Amino acid sequence: MWSVVNFSKDNTVEVVPSFWVKDNKSAWPKKNAKQFIKQRLVPNNYDFQYLSIKKKMCKDLDDYFKASIRAKRSENTSNVSSSSYETNDEIRTRQKKATKREHYKMEKIQKNKAINKLPAWSPNSIDSLGSCMEIVEMNTNCDDEFNNPDNTQIDTPLSRNKMINDKILSPSNQSVKRKLDFKDRSLSPDLIPAAEVFNAVNTIEEVIYTSSSPFKVSMTNATTADNSALDILNKINRTTLNTWYEIKTMTERIENIEKCMTNKTNIFEIQETTLQGIDHVLQHILCNLPLKTEEDLTIFEEKLLDMQLKKKMVEELSRLARNNIGGTVRTILRFLFTDELLKEFSYKGQKKKKVFSVLATCSLIFESINKIGKFKNCNTIDVETPLKIFIAGAKFRINQL
Repeated sequence: MWSVVNFSKDNTVEVVPSFWVKDNKSAWPKKNAKQFIKQRLVPNNYDFQYLSIKKKMCKDLDDYFKASIRAKRSENTSNVSSSSYETNDEIRTRQKKATKREHYKMEKIQKNKAINKLPAWSPNSIDSLGSCMEIVEMNTNCDDEFNNPDNTQIDTPLSRNKMINDKILSPSNQSVKRKLDFKDRSLSPDLIPAAEVFNAVNTIEEVIYTSSSPFKVSMTNATTADNSALDILNKINRTTLNTWYEIKTMTERIENIEKCMTNKTNIFEIQETTLQGIDHVLQHILCNLPLKTEEDLTIFEEKLLDMQLKKKMVEELSRLARNNIGGTVRTILRFLFTDELLKEFSYKGQKKKKVFSVLATCSLIFESINKIGKFKNCNTIDVETPLKIFIAGAKFRINQL
């Protein structure tokens, strides 16, 4: 159940659960009031406060929507009984009727103003007005075709009086034609000032819309037309410039993309040429192995400075793997050096011989052995020992031959 209560402190009307109200007091949440009300939470001293109420505005209701409608209605009146309850359809109907009444009143006032409004173009028009009204009273038995505005036809050329035709012409008044004739006499060229005629010719443009009767004449200022034409030209110019800048930007981007593509193509060609050159150099080196003189060793050391060529040599030497490290080291040394060249070296430079360990070829041998899968985790000593023995026995092998 829901109760509609009137709080005493701020004189507001709210909808609360019925069990919140007790002894002229009602529980009210300190925060999130709408959420607490819809969830029908049990009041407590921490989240709620108890406020005094004047009265219940109506009996308890079982629908929250109906209770909220009663609460809104009670903000303007204290009578919220079921007999005075209006549905939404009844409220909309009453509002539409009130709007129609106001519309009819405004339309009637505008018609009366249009009928009673008479132009005064010259002092002589005051005298002519009296004679015109007498003609209207005397000629009440005129033909139906003349009195009926629906049968009225305008065959005369376009004149200035037609610009005011829409303001004065009304279907409810049968004397409109007499008033138009009166204006035709008062607006003769003799009575219109020359300055006014000049301004009317230079600044007024008449456009007649014949879709309805009477004719509707709209006036357009020449300066307004010029301004609208300038605005259109400015918009066209702005759009053209924006399009030109967009095309220019897109052209620059396309040129940059083409340059990047050309550069990448050149890089690929250079790389292919380099690889082809490296393969050619590698084949030349392999054909000249084993090294016989120190000059050949110097040239070989210089070529090993190229990292790509060194990687290729590591791959070639790693293919000479044997069952153990000693056999692999001896095979690589026989492939690279002759005994005549090795006898001039010692691994540490003993007996005043040249140092073999500082050569790039020595590091090439170590990398080649580490490249082999089964010798990948071997120690440096395991490689140095057979290397020292093979270099030291070069002279002995020559003597045996």
